[in-house]
Amino acid sequence: MSVQIKAFLPAAGFGKRLGKIPCSKEILPIIVDRGKTVTPIDFPLKAVELTSVTQVLIAIRKEKLDIVSWISQQNYTLNIYYKVVEPTNSMPETLLKTIDFFYDSWVLLLFPDIAFAPQIAVEKFIKRVSFCKENIYLALFPPISPDKVDMVEIDNGSRVKSIEIKPKSTNLKYTWGFALVPPRFLKEFPTLYQQKTKVTEKEIHIGELFMQSSIPVEGAVVSQTPIYDLGIPENCLSFQKSEFMINL
Repeated sequence: MSVQIKAFLPAAGFGKRLGKIPCSKEILPIIVDRGKTVTPIDFPLKAVELTSVTQVLIAIRKEKLDIVSWISQQNYTLNIYYKVVEPTNSMPETLLKTIDFFYDSWVLLLFPDIAFAPQIAVEKFIKRVSFCKENIYLALFPPISPDKVDMVEIDNGSRVKSIEIKPKSTNLKYTWGFALVPPRFLKEFPTLYQQKTKVTEKEIHIGELFMQSSIPVEGAVVSQTPIYDLGIPENCLSFQKSEFMINL
Protein backbone atom coordinates (compact mmCIF):
# COMPACT_ATOMS: atom_id res chain seq x y z
CA MET A 1 0.00 0.00 0.00
CA SER A 2 1.44 3.34 -1.08
CA VAL A 3 1.05 6.14 1.45
CA GLN A 4 2.56 9.57 1.86
CA ILE A 5 4.36 10.28 5.13
CA LYS A 6 5.64 13.67 6.22
CA ALA A 7 7.74 14.20 9.33
CA PHE A 8 7.02 16.91 11.89
CA LEU A 9 9.34 18.42 14.50
CA PRO A 10 7.78 21.11 16.73
CA ALA A 11 10.36 23.62 17.95
CA ALA A 12 8.24 26.67 18.74
CA GLY A 13 8.39 26.45 22.52
CA PHE A 14 10.41 28.47 25.00
CA GLY A 15 12.88 25.82 26.23
CA LYS A 16 13.01 27.29 29.74
CA ARG A 17 14.16 24.12 31.51
CA LEU A 18 17.79 24.58 30.42
CA GLY A 19 17.93 28.15 31.67
CA LYS A 20 19.94 30.73 29.75
CA ILE A 21 21.78 29.10 26.85
CA PRO A 22 23.64 30.64 23.86
CA CYS A 23 21.40 29.11 21.18
CA SER A 24 18.18 27.19 20.66
CA LYS A 25 18.17 24.00 22.73
CA GLU A 26 17.60 21.89 19.61
CA ILE A 27 21.09 22.78 18.31
CA LEU A 28 22.89 23.11 21.64
CA PRO A 29 26.20 21.19 21.34
CA ILE A 30 26.54 18.38 23.86
CA ILE A 31 30.00 16.93 24.45
CA VAL A 32 30.11 13.13 24.37
CA ASP A 33 32.87 10.56 23.92
CA ARG A 34 36.41 11.95 23.37
CA GLY A 35 35.29 15.52 22.91
CA LYS A 36 32.87 14.77 20.07
CA THR A 37 29.79 16.99 20.08
CA VAL A 38 26.24 16.15 19.07
CA THR A 39 23.14 18.29 18.82
CA PRO A 40 19.66 17.09 19.86
CA ILE A 41 17.94 17.73 16.52
CA ASP A 42 20.54 15.55 14.79
CA PHE A 43 18.99 12.40 16.26
CA PRO A 44 15.51 12.63 14.70
CA LEU A 45 16.74 14.10 11.41
CA LYS A 46 19.36 11.41 10.85
CA ALA A 47 16.80 8.75 11.75
CA VAL A 48 14.37 10.14 9.17
CA GLU A 49 17.15 10.14 6.56
CA LEU A 50 17.29 6.35 6.87
CA THR A 51 13.63 6.05 5.84
CA SER A 52 11.66 6.65 2.65
CA VAL A 53 10.30 9.89 4.17
CA THR A 54 11.69 12.90 2.32
CA GLN A 55 9.63 15.86 3.58
CA VAL A 56 10.12 17.34 7.03
CA LEU A 57 8.39 20.35 8.55
CA ILE A 58 10.06 22.12 11.47
CA ALA A 59 7.88 24.66 13.26
CA ILE A 60 9.84 27.44 14.95
CA ARG A 61 9.22 30.82 16.50
CA LYS A 62 11.10 33.83 15.13
CA GLU A 63 13.62 33.76 17.97
CA LYS A 64 14.76 30.31 16.81
CA LEU A 65 15.94 31.15 13.31
CA ASP A 66 19.38 29.92 14.36
CA ILE A 67 17.98 26.42 13.81
CA VAL A 68 17.49 27.23 10.13
CA SER A 69 21.03 28.60 9.87
CA TRP A 70 22.56 25.58 11.61
CA ILE A 71 20.68 23.01 9.51
CA SER A 72 21.64 24.83 6.30
CA GLN A 73 25.30 24.12 7.14
CA GLN A 74 24.71 20.39 7.49
CA ASN A 75 24.50 17.78 4.74
CA TYR A 76 20.99 16.44 5.19
CA THR A 77 19.43 14.87 2.11
CA LEU A 78 15.91 15.69 3.28
CA ASN A 79 13.55 18.34 1.96
CA ILE A 80 13.26 20.44 5.11
CA TYR A 81 10.61 23.12 5.34
CA TYR A 82 10.09 25.69 8.09
CA LYS A 83 7.07 27.51 9.37
CA VAL A 84 7.49 30.44 11.74
CA VAL A 85 4.64 30.56 14.25
CA GLU A 86 3.82 32.44 17.41
CA PRO A 87 5.35 30.83 20.54
CA THR A 88 3.44 27.75 21.69
CA ASN A 89 3.19 25.78 24.92
CA SER A 90 2.71 22.28 23.54
CA MET A 91 3.05 19.95 20.57
CA PRO A 92 -0.75 19.98 19.98
CA GLU A 93 -0.81 23.76 19.80
CA THR A 94 2.08 23.76 17.33
CA LEU A 95 0.48 21.02 15.23
CA LEU A 96 -2.73 23.02 15.04
CA LYS A 97 -0.81 25.99 13.59
CA THR A 98 0.84 23.83 10.92
CA ILE A 99 -1.83 21.24 10.12
CA ASP A 100 -2.40 22.38 6.53
CA PHE A 101 1.07 21.12 5.57
CA PHE A 102 0.01 17.56 6.36
CA TYR A 103 -3.28 17.49 4.46
CA ASP A 104 -4.17 13.89 3.54
CA SER A 105 -0.77 12.59 4.69
CA TRP A 106 0.40 10.38 7.52
CA VAL A 107 2.44 12.32 10.05
CA LEU A 108 5.63 11.03 11.63
CA LEU A 109 5.68 12.94 14.93
CA LEU A 110 9.12 13.38 16.44
CA PHE A 111 10.61 15.53 19.17
CA PRO A 112 13.55 17.76 18.20
CA ASP A 113 15.26 17.39 21.58
CA ILE A 114 14.88 13.67 22.24
CA ALA A 115 17.67 11.21 21.50
CA PHE A 116 16.74 7.61 20.75
CA ALA A 117 18.63 4.59 19.48
CA PRO A 118 19.04 2.80 17.22
CA GLN A 119 18.37 5.36 14.51
CA ILE A 120 17.16 2.62 12.18
CA ALA A 121 14.24 2.13 14.59
CA VAL A 122 12.11 4.64 12.66
CA GLU A 123 12.54 2.80 9.37
CA LYS A 124 11.82 -0.58 10.95
CA PHE A 125 8.77 0.84 12.72
CA ILE A 126 7.33 2.26 9.50
CA LYS A 127 7.76 -1.10 7.77
CA ARG A 128 5.83 -2.96 10.48
CA VAL A 129 2.86 -0.56 10.53
CA SER A 130 -0.42 -1.71 8.97
CA PHE A 131 -1.36 1.44 7.06
CA CYS A 132 -4.63 -0.02 5.84
CA LYS A 133 -6.01 0.08 9.41
CA GLU A 134 -5.24 3.80 9.79
CA ASN A 135 -4.65 3.48 13.53
CA ILE A 136 -2.36 5.64 15.65
CA TYR A 137 0.98 3.90 16.21
CA LEU A 138 3.40 4.65 19.05
CA ALA A 139 7.06 3.57 19.12
CA LEU A 140 7.95 2.57 22.67
CA PHE A 141 11.21 2.91 24.59
CA PRO A 142 12.20 2.67 28.25
CA PRO A 143 12.52 6.17 29.75
CA ILE A 144 15.27 7.72 31.84
CA SER A 145 12.81 9.83 33.86
CA PRO A 146 9.29 8.27 33.97
CA ASP A 147 7.93 11.23 35.91
CA LYS A 148 8.75 13.61 33.06
CA VAL A 149 7.24 11.72 30.12
CA ASP A 150 4.07 9.97 28.92
CA MET A 151 4.05 6.39 30.21
CA VAL A 152 2.17 3.91 28.03
CA GLU A 153 0.10 0.90 29.12
CA ILE A 154 -0.45 -1.80 26.51
CA ASP A 155 -2.50 -5.00 26.69
CA ASN A 156 -1.18 -8.48 25.91
CA GLY A 157 -1.23 -7.60 22.24
CA SER A 158 -0.39 -4.17 20.93
CA ARG A 159 -3.42 -2.10 21.89
CA VAL A 160 -2.68 0.92 24.08
CA LYS A 161 -4.98 0.87 27.09
CA SER A 162 -3.95 4.15 28.68
CA ILE A 163 -1.32 6.88 28.73
CA GLU A 164 -0.17 8.34 32.05
CA ILE A 165 1.08 11.92 31.71
CA LYS A 166 4.20 12.53 33.80
CA PRO A 167 3.15 10.22 36.67
CA LYS A 168 4.69 10.80 40.09
CA SER A 169 5.00 7.03 40.38
CA THR A 170 4.16 4.22 38.00
CA ASN A 171 4.61 0.52 37.34
CA LEU A 172 4.63 1.07 33.59
CA LYS A 173 7.88 0.43 31.75
CA TYR A 174 7.68 2.32 28.48
CA THR A 175 7.17 5.78 27.05
CA TRP A 176 6.70 6.70 23.40
CA GLY A 177 9.52 8.30 21.45
CA PHE A 178 7.83 8.96 18.13
CA ALA A 179 4.48 8.25 16.52
CA LEU A 180 2.81 7.62 13.18
CA VAL A 181 -0.52 9.39 12.92
CA PRO A 182 -3.07 8.74 10.14
CA PRO A 183 -4.92 11.40 8.12
CA ARG A 184 -8.18 10.60 9.86
CA PHE A 185 -6.71 11.69 13.21
CA LEU A 186 -5.80 15.04 11.67
CA LYS A 187 -9.44 15.48 10.68
CA GLU A 188 -10.54 14.89 14.29
CA PHE A 189 -7.67 16.77 15.85
CA PRO A 190 -8.89 20.42 15.73
CA THR A 191 -12.16 19.47 17.43
CA LEU A 192 -10.39 17.34 20.04
CA TYR A 193 -8.00 20.20 20.80
CA GLN A 194 -10.74 22.81 21.07
CA GLN A 195 -12.80 20.58 23.36
CA LYS A 196 -9.80 20.06 25.61
CA THR A 197 -9.05 23.79 25.87
CA LYS A 198 -12.60 24.35 27.14
CA VAL A 199 -12.10 22.12 30.18
CA THR A 200 -8.50 22.89 31.18
CA GLU A 201 -6.02 25.75 31.22
CA LYS A 202 -3.10 23.38 31.75
CA GLU A 203 -0.70 22.27 29.05
CA ILE A 204 -2.37 19.86 26.66
CA HIS A 205 -0.43 16.72 25.78
CA ILE A 206 -0.79 14.99 22.44
CA GLY A 207 -1.02 11.63 24.23
CA GLU A 208 -4.24 12.75 25.90
CA LEU A 209 -5.74 13.57 22.51
CA PHE A 210 -4.64 10.23 21.08
CA MET A 211 -6.61 8.45 23.79
CA GLN A 212 -9.65 10.72 23.45
CA SER A 213 -9.93 10.18 19.71
CA SER A 214 -12.17 7.56 18.12
CA ILE A 215 -9.12 5.89 16.58
CA PRO A 216 -7.47 2.81 18.13
CA VAL A 217 -3.96 3.40 19.43
CA GLU A 218 -1.32 0.70 19.10
CA GLY A 219 2.15 0.54 20.58
CA ALA A 220 5.26 -1.52 19.90
CA VAL A 221 8.57 -1.66 21.75
CA VAL A 222 11.28 -0.76 19.23
CA SER A 223 14.34 -0.62 21.50
CA GLN A 224 15.52 -1.39 25.00
CA THR A 225 17.90 1.59 24.95
CA PRO A 226 16.41 4.37 27.10
CA ILE A 227 15.54 7.63 25.39
CA TYR A 228 16.88 10.93 26.65
CA ASP A 229 14.96 14.19 26.75
CA LEU A 230 17.87 16.56 26.18
CA GLY A 231 15.77 19.55 27.15
CA ILE A 232 16.22 18.52 30.80
CA PRO A 233 19.54 19.55 32.43
CA GLU A 234 20.04 16.39 34.50
CA ASN A 235 19.32 14.23 31.44
CA CYS A 236 22.02 16.05 29.49
CA LEU A 237 24.54 15.21 32.21
CA SER A 238 23.56 11.54 32.42
CA PHE A 239 23.52 11.35 28.60
CA GLN A 240 27.15 12.53 28.51
CA LYS A 241 28.15 9.80 30.96
CA SER A 242 26.13 7.02 29.28
CA GLU A 243 27.06 4.59 26.54
CA PHE A 244 24.16 5.80 24.41
CA MET A 245 26.25 6.64 21.34
CA ILE A 246 27.48 3.07 20.88
CA ASN A 247 23.84 1.97 20.42
CA LEU A 248 23.22 4.19 17.39
